[in-house]
Amino acid sequence: MGLGGLFTYKTPRQYIEGFTDPLISVLNETPVYMGGDQTVSPFLSLDAPVTHPANNSISFMTGVDNYALTRQMGLWLNEPNIRVASKDYATLNTVVDVNYNPW
Repeated sequence: MGLGGLFTYKTPRQYIEGFTDPLISVLNETPVYMGGDQTVSPFLSLDAPVTHPANNSISFMTGVDNYALTRQMGLWLNEPNIRVASKDYATLNTVVDVNYNPW
């Protein structure tokens, strides 16, 4: 009995730029009371994962361009501390966006 059905082969470009995993996609579409989990994104990517805000990097201002910003931290997900974007259940059928402390 081979294990060929357990492995999904992807190119390096797919891993970096992202792809939708069929198993996680089915898990995402199945209701939680039937064993699914809608809080998990089926899109997997190394370059721009779902928890990474687009065009929003962490930065420390030096004041070169604007002295008023000297020693100020840039915001991540509109918060001064590092937070992780995720989804959570508000009720059994309602999924909401949340930001939580990863530590």
